[in-house]
This record gives sequence, C-alpha cells and structure tokens, in this order.
Amino acid sequence: MIFKYAYWFFPKVIPKGMCEFIINEGLNAPKQKGMVGGYEGENKKSNLRDSDIVFMKDPWVRHICDPYIRLANKNAGWNFQLGGTEDPQFTMYGKDQFYDWHVDSFEEPDKTGTIRKLSMSLILSDKKDYTGGQFMFEINKEKIECKEVREQGSIVVFPSYTDHMVKPVSKGTRYSLVLWMRGNPFV
Repeated sequence: MIFKYAYWFFPKVIPKGMCEFIINEGLNAPKQKGMVGGYEGENKKSNLRDSDIVFMKDPWVRHICDPYIRLANKNAGWNFQLGGTEDPQFTMYGKDQFYDWHVDSFEEPDKTGTIRKLSMSLILSDKKDYTGGQFMFEINKEKIECKEVREQGSIVVFPSYTDHMVKPVSKGTRYSLVLWMRGNPFV
C-alpha cells in the first residue's frame, strides 16, 4: 500500500500535567522488561530491545489517545477499518536502553481474528530531561528521525507495518506511552 503520509503527528496535544500524571501512574506500577514476540504469550527476551514497561489497564488512558488515532487514520487518508485498542504500554528508556528496528504488526491474526493496524506513541518526557532516544522511521529504505514528536505531549500515529526504532538514550530517562489499534486483516 502506498499512501501520501507515512505517519501523522499531533504536536504538544496532551498537557504537561497529564503527561506527568501518566508517568507517575507508570512509575508506581510493577514494571517488567520489554520483550519481543507475537501473540499468546510468545514474547521472548532479545538483543533487539532493552526497556522497562508497564501495561496500563485503566480505560481512561485509552480514552485519551483513541480519538487521536482515529483522527490520524482519517486525516492521513489511510481510512483503515478499525476496532479497539490494546492495553496501553508505558515504556521507560533509561541510559543506554533502546528498541532496534521492528514493526508492531504480525503476519497472522490473533485468536480474536484481528491484527494491529495503527500504532501510536505519545512522548511523556520533557525533551530537556533526556538526550538520545530519537524516534526513527524507515520509509522507502530511507531512515528518518520523527522530529515532530520530541516535544512533551506530542503524538505520532503510523501503520503498524512501518519499520521504526528508538535510538539508545544517552542521558536521563525517556518515557512514552504506546498504543495499538486493531482491526480486521487487510484483504
């Protein structure tokens, strides 16, 4: 599929206070190491990723982000059929932590018969609180930094089959919130 927009962004749409509230909620929950893998508990450790995560079960977090994902779907002209979102993932990247090149989608649908269609990342940290941790895309074999989401409260939405990464953090901690919107498989 070829679209005019490879990603859609919303600069500084989530207020600083809300970003800080989400960070505090994430920091006060039991964390686990970020894993790599498929559905049905097939996640595994890998040298592809080094981060700490918390899955946030509270519906209010989804309700904040869901409208932006749907608006990006419309504004970017993707017009994917969409269903619901998975539980948001609060992600912490400390010094030297990263997530190398990957896609968020899987070849086969899960047990519900759906796939990840759109991915969203909300930058929770103030850019002065960390260095490194750049969010990158590979589009048409070109590696580009998504500079539009360096500011706290900024959101980027993109098709889940898009290659992307988070470069290693060299100082401080980078906090983000990631969501995946699901839908019926592409035909």
